[in-house]
Amino acid sequence: MGEVKVDYDRQNDDLCLIKEKAYVGSSVMFRDMILDISRDGKLVGIEMLDASNIIGVSKKDLEKTTQSDMQVFYKPNMVVVRVHLFIQNSEREISIPIATETTLKAAVS
Repeated sequence: MGEVKVDYDRQNDDLCLIKEKAYVGSSVMFRDMILDISRDGKLVGIEMLDASNIIGVSKKDLEKTTQSDMQVFYKPNMVVVRVHLFIQNSEREISIPIATETTLKAAVS
């Protein structure tokens, strides 16, 4: 799993996750998320708009996020992002499938 920087904005309910030492070449909107793509086309960050609804936890709990890990799996025509959030004494995992034909390729072209 990659080290991930976590930033949560309760007022806007935005959760930003970005891999440490990552450089963003471009960003693209996908559903209620902004995907950060490196210059070589790898997904290095994700910003979830309306994060409490996407993840299914309260804003209060999201403020208590202490750590996060993010794995990115590349498959033909799809990228799957698996996010682990550590919220005080509990852990929450979500998987986000992303079609690459229309999403990531558009960001790097």
